[in-house]
Formats: sequence, C-alpha cells, structure tokens
Amino acid sequence: MLLLWQRQLAKIVDKRWITVDNYGRLLPMSFTYQPKKRKRAKTHGFLVRSRTKTGKRVIRARRRRGRAKLSV
Repeated sequence: MLLLWQRQLAKIVDKRWITVDNYGRLLPMSFTYQPKKRKRAKTHGFLVRSRTKTGKRVIRARRRRGRAKLSV
C-alpha cells in the first residue's frame, strides 16, 4: 500500500516511464517487448516460412505483390 507522500510523488512523475516502489524510490518501468534478432529470425524468417505449406503461401503472396522483403 502506497503512503500519501508516495501517491503524491507518483502523480508528479510521468507514470509511463517511472514508477515508485514501497520505499519511495523512483524506478524505471520495465517494458514488455525486448527485441532479439535471432528469435525473430527463427520465428518469422525465410527458412521457417519455406518449410511449411502456409509459409510457402505467404512467400508466394509477397512475391506476387512485389514486396522487397519476403520475410525477416
């Protein structure tokens, strides 16, 4: 439970970027998306797409539309 002075401090601080803990310390908020190049490539990459039937369909559709990037 936040104390009164902590609540007032939290109102002053921009809530999107900084949060106040139980001891009144200002902490940066953690963000959900932590990008990883390898994970992205292994999930959405060309080799993964070309292995499955629906993935091949995606590549074919992107070629048909003239996309510069077929996949990640």
